[in-house]
Amino acid sequence: IIQITRLRDFGTQRREVLIAANDCFERHDVLAETTPLADGTIRSTLASQTIPNGAQPFGVPQCAAFSSAAVSFRMTIDRAIRTFASRLSRMLEVDSPLLTTPSGFDFGTFEDIVTAGDHLEHFHKYVRPGGDKSDTPALGLHTDQGIFIAFVPGLMLRGGLVPAAAPAADFEIALADGSRVIAHFDEDALVVMLGDGITQIVRPKLGPHARFTPRAVPHSLSMPTTAPSEARLWYGRMVLPPLDATVPGNTVTYGDAREAVMRGKIHDKRGISIGCAGGDDALESHARRVLASEPICSSGNTIHCWYRCMDLADYNATVAQCDAQGGLRVQCVNPRDQYTDGYKHGDFFPACTNTTQVVTPVPTIFNYPRDATCEEDGAFETFASTEGYAANATLQGTCGVTPCEKGVLMWNLLPSGEVSAKVAFDSGFGYIAIGLENPGGKKNGMNGAHIVMATPGNPQTYTPTKGLDDFRGPFVNEYIIADGIAHHGTSAFRVWHTPFADVSIKDAGFEAADCFTSMHFVTSAFAGWALNTSGTDILIWAAYGKDAYMSSHGRGNRGKLPISWADGQVATPA
Repeated sequence: IIQITRLRDFGTQRREVLIAANDCFERHDVLAETTPLADGTIRSTLASQTIPNGAQPFGVPQCAAFSSAAVSFRMTIDRAIRTFASRLSRMLEVDSPLLTTPSGFDFGTFEDIVTAGDHLEHFHKYVRPGGDKSDTPALGLHTDQGIFIAFVPGLMLRGGLVPAAAPAADFEIALADGSRVIAHFDEDALVVMLGDGITQIVRPKLGPHARFTPRAVPHSLSMPTTAPSEARLWYGRMVLPPLDATVPGNTVTYGDAREAVMRGKIHDKRGISIGCAGGDDALESHARRVLASEPICSSGNTIHCWYRCMDLADYNATVAQCDAQGGLRVQCVNPRDQYTDGYKHGDFFPACTNTTQVVTPVPTIFNYPRDATCEEDGAFETFASTEGYAANATLQGTCGVTPCEKGVLMWNLLPSGEVSAKVAFDSGFGYIAIGLENPGGKKNGMNGAHIVMATPGNPQTYTPTKGLDDFRGPFVNEYIIADGIAHHGTSAFRVWHTPFADVSIKDAGFEAADCFTSMHFVTSAFAGWALNTSGTDILIWAAYGKDAYMSSHGRGNRGKLPISWADGQVATPA
């Protein structure tokens, strides 16, 4: 648990939004959901969420002052959360990916999970009518089932104003040694507290020599008695895993679990939960209420697509623009004009279309799946012979969840200072690529990477609807992968399929056998980035052998490895 301080104007933002929230509760209590807690405290709630690329409204247009104050307050918290996620991501020494989807889309880092996750937001008002202080806490000792929660210290109000002195609630935390202490926070701080998602997702992926082990923080809340004009106001933002990520050790996704809870299919409190874990019925009720929050995009201006609210105007797909095209509907589709409800990762965007075609897999290449003879012992080793090369390295991927060899990189350092290299891949030919990572780039350095890639068809004529359909070759080119920021954040091949113009590679070609694939080239640079032939480069590689549509390689067919070109030394693959 940490507190972040010195956020510009945050103390003022906190007071203004909590006072405005209290006024909204007082004037429009019918809009809030009320829950009795174990000690007799009554908690009222206004709920919303922030999904990727969009903070959603709280649905209280009657509360203009609150809605206005919430804008800058939520923006400050959003920036702080994303900075925290980036910093913690760099500290964690974990195996990648942390999570994956059933279709093979990876969330490689802690930052990736936070960026793609649902962030549930709540303003709470706590009132505990007269009586002696209870020995029973309002919320018993528990850990949040989110990845972490960011919250502001509670603010006691009297008559809607901040009094000179007021009884404080006791926020108690359990330390690692089992002892309990009352936590005290600076008034203008944003507090970040890790939840049980850290235990489930991050800790199992820590390396054996990790220098930092994050810990979920058990905590409880005890309320003082409040006078009729008094109330405690609080705000929290719980970060949950991406809905389409698979729950570790299970076959269901977090979205499946959420839907099951909403439908009442999960009754065992030890089962999959995403709200507050353990404890009493009030906590289970809280979990179900949290899970019931659905993404609501701004009506008429955005659509829920690719797990976020996408602005229709950015894609020339506003309601008016679609109406002008003969009354077309606004839908979330892929480049093949197939629609989705927005709960899929991939190349999806808003468009004006009346398609009724649901998403289907693209056609596979002619030799997929491979013949059984391809799996015979020694077959790939013979194809990927390193004879004639001074150095080589295994391209380590995964087969299911088990590490396995997916290919081989072999090379010679020439007297000219250039590298003569060959990459062999244990699969059919969809594409094969290797290059220099983009340090700090998204998706573990893939976005913005400079690479050389072999494709079975002409990249210049590639379209997402037809894939690579011009198979006159060979086609070995240099590229710069999209940075994941431009083009509305997509890194689909369609936005970077034009090869890098200032060519460095020469003597390039490939071999596509029935079972295996390889490419070779001579170069001193990848798409303008020079190789450090006297030192070490961090290489990034990926390959795919299922279709000719430049589909996602998934987590099993990609990796990173540091290489010392001059002496042939290879560190452990990342």
